[in-house]
Amino acid sequence: MNRCECGKRRRECGGRADVVVRYNGIVYVIELKVDKSAREALEQIKEKGYHESYKGKEVYLIGINISSKTGRIEDWEYERI
Repeated sequence: MNRCECGKRRRECGGRADVVVRYNGIVYVIELKVDKSAREALEQIKEKGYHESYKGKEVYLIGINISSKTGRIEDWEYERI
């Protein structure tokens, strides 16, 4: 059975990730930026340690940049750790 858990922002040592999704044993840590860069969002996840409490699990860090003009995703990057 597939199970997906999405939760509100969870406090970690350096702050909170915008979104954390747990699905079939995989954790997705997502940081959103507006009019910045996906790379900056990804770096924030790593610098602030939002993923630290999921050590030992399969984790994907995902940075997403959204345009304030269009409301659409302009770019995104991910990294598996």
